[in-house]
Amino acid sequence: MPIQIKVLSNRLPAISKAVRPAVTAAIHEAGFRVEAKAKARARVDTGNMRNQTRNQPGGDLLTTITAGAPYSGFLNFGTRFIPADHWFSLPVEEEGRALPETVGNAIKGVTG
Repeated sequence: MPIQIKVLSNRLPAISKAVRPAVTAAIHEAGFRVEAKAKARARVDTGNMRNQTRNQPGGDLLTTITAGAPYSGFLNFGTRFIPADHWFSLPVEEEGRALPETVGNAIKGVTG
C-alpha cells in the first residue's frame, strides 16, 4: 500500500525570504558585541583609540569593525618595545568562534 503525503502548507518560500535578513541582523549584532568588547579592553590614555573603534554594518551578511587610530595595531600585536595585549583581536576571535551558533539561532528564530 503506497503512502501519500499531502502538503497543506508550504512555508519554504516565506522561510527562505526571512532567513537572509535574520542572519544579516545577527551578524550586525555580533559586530556591535566585538566593538563593545574591544572598547572595554582598550588601553585608555586620551580615549582616542577607543573612540576610533567602530562597527559599521554593511549590506547583506556584512559588518566592518575598524580600529581607526594609527597606533591601534601596535598596541594590539605589540612591537619589540611594547608587549601585545590583543585588545582588538581577542574579541574578534571570541565572536568568530560563537558565530556559527549565533547564525544557527537566527535561522531557528525564523524556522520555529
